[in-house]
Amino acid sequence: MTGVRLIVFLLVVACLIGVVVLLGSAQCRPEVESNDTEATADGLGTYPGTGCRSGMIFPAGDVDVYWFEVTERVSAVAETRTQGDTLLSVYESGAGLLGEDDDAGEGRASRLEGVLEPGLYVLIVSAYGSNTVSSYEVWVQASAATSAAAGAECPWEEEPNDTASRADVLSAPRGTACRSGTVTPAGDIDVYSFALTSASRVVLETETDGDTVLRLYDEAGRLLAEDDDGGDAKASRMAGSLAAGHYYATVRAYGDDATIGSYRIVLTTDASSDDSGTTSTVSPPFSTPSGAPGPAPSWGWSIYGGGIVLSAWGAIDRDCPSDYDFNMGLCDKDTHTFTLGTAGFIALALIDQAGDWITAYVYDAGGQRVAAKLGVSGPIYSGWHEVPPGTYTVDVVPGKRLDNSPYELHVFFSATLPGPEYLVQTYGPADLKLPG
Repeated sequence: MTGVRLIVFLLVVACLIGVVVLLGSAQCRPEVESNDTEATADGLGTYPGTGCRSGMIFPAGDVDVYWFEVTERVSAVAETRTQGDTLLSVYESGAGLLGEDDDAGEGRASRLEGVLEPGLYVLIVSAYGSNTVSSYEVWVQASAATSAAAGAECPWEEEPNDTASRADVLSAPRGTACRSGTVTPAGDIDVYSFALTSASRVVLETETDGDTVLRLYDEAGRLLAEDDDGGDAKASRMAGSLAAGHYYATVRAYGDDATIGSYRIVLTTDASSDDSGTTSTVSPPFSTPSGAPGPAPSWGWSIYGGGIVLSAWGAIDRDCPSDYDFNMGLCDKDTHTFTLGTAGFIALALIDQAGDWITAYVYDAGGQRVAAKLGVSGPIYSGWHEVPPGTYTVDVVPGKRLDNSPYELHVFFSATLPGPEYLVQTYGPADLKLPG
């Protein structure tokens, strides 16, 4: 009898376990194959609300497509929950890609978040590379975006927004504005514009789990500031005073092959009187330009010869101990100029005695950057850059981390495009081996 009761008990337990398993999986309806196109997509529901489906990516190359409807403006999170390695993409139905992510979720799962306007959307789950995923759940959770906390002031970027003419606008009601976006595919760059009607204290930053690089330009396209990791974790942040005018901010991922599943760019402005006594768009400005060519140092390469339109020796004597100092222009800068009477090609040589990160940037009369050369030990020469006649400015600046060093600078000119070995054959070896 005892054995019979034990068998009955085990059967009851097994049934209860089965019920629990069924109840647990009932929350996410399984996919219905074949769901590999928008026309055969499985439904995820209507939002605001919460919905999910379960599925698997098999065989290799399989994709699972889902659709969902948004009836009012929502702050949404789409994510996979899995032990596998998924890729997640969200499209506006009949339009372009809104966001894509690989590993922003738990483990190697995927996660995207942002604000969605009313409409139909398509969500695609796939496996990274040629892998398969034995099981996953895909969830979409969305709440009405009725407050700043819910993301109401962070509308999605509108691709393509990779040039100044296509920039998305960052308007700043009540002093704060933001946009949501993704950096995908690798190499993508997102451009945003904003206008200031009076001199203002400005904070520009990203909020993300990814690794962003943030740059600020004036209306002429001249780089004013740049930051990599000045924000939380690997997010970016810059702060300073800007004069009234039109500005552009760009967001990209650190690294040529990197992408970012989601980010927010946030602009905060506070109008203030400008008592700096300068018309510079960055306050405080860089130090007074020195840059008068001095005698060639004993450590230098000391390049001489025809085809050189500028030779200068100087020193960066005030370094950048922090990102803040670099972004605010508190470090030393040397400025040199040269004039070309005809169109042609220029190249640079910059030798940094410390072998660190001093950099030379060449700007035309309109403030557009036309060439650059990093002065680390090793390769001496830059590539060739085609330029029109005119007067050019060369700014030599330190890097963001403790670069305090003498340097040697040369600008070469040729009316026709020289061969790749011209500079080495004319002026000497391609590399400089610094002592020590």
